[in-house]
Amino acid sequence: MWENVMGPALAGLGVLSFITLIAVVLLWRRAAKFQRAYVALEKFMSGKSLDELLQANLRQTDEIRLELGAHSTRLGQLEAKARNSKDSMELVRFNSSEKMGGELSFALTFLDQEGSGLLLTSIQTVEECRLYVRAIEKGTAKTRLLPEEDRAVQKALRGLRV
Repeated sequence: MWENVMGPALAGLGVLSFITLIAVVLLWRRAAKFQRAYVALEKFMSGKSLDELLQANLRQTDEIRLELGAHSTRLGQLEAKARNSKDSMELVRFNSSEKMGGELSFALTFLDQEGSGLLLTSIQTVEECRLYVRAIEKGTAKTRLLPEEDRAVQKALRGLRV
């Protein structure tokens, strides 16, 4: 009686074992194929693993970030210096009176990027030469200017701006 039941059960168990064995072999072959593909991907181009490449990339990124911070600080200092530098200079020569010729008098303006600086004026007459210095703040002087002085300031204000 048990023989009638055990025979087909053992046969079914054998078939099931055979199918399981085939599935294991197929999965093992797929895993081996995947592993070969992963190793090939890992070592393509440089011969280094992806982990090594990523670590090197992260180190370089950190170094670049530090350099960028240093450059930003330095650039800020240079921009501040450029704004305060007297980089716009203009000279206007003129005659101080109808008796004088040769345009011996002059107005010389030195301005920074903000339009601040100084105005140096020399007035030449037959008897003497006088020199005046005026402060210029944002394109204007606290005292009244001669037309030639004002022209020198306006020309300097039109200079190159960064």
